[in-house]
Amino acid sequence: MAGGYLIGIDGGTQSSKVVVYDLEGSVVSEATQPLRPTARPRPGVVEHPDDDLWESIATASREAIARLPGDPADLMGATVFLASKASDYVNGHVLVVDGGYLVR
Repeated sequence: MAGGYLIGIDGGTQSSKVVVYDLEGSVVSEATQPLRPTARPRPGVVEHPDDDLWESIATASREAIARLPGDPADLMGATVFLASKASDYVNGHVLVVDGGYLVR
């Protein structure tokens, strides 16, 4: 596909989901990875075991990229940025990888 993709990542309480959209907003690939059961050490506190949330997002990302019908290289810039220390303070942001095209 010429242009680019949009990637949606949802790290939920039961599973993590990654969806890759084309520039028209259609889903081109997606993957879901369930989370392990949480611990409740005391009232009001819920803990995910170890790096479960991060690992489930990474697994779902790999699966969604593997299912991508286009060229995974189109995701490289955003993927490298988000995996680097440069993105440590990126929180709650939509990173659009659209090759300069506006999606409506």
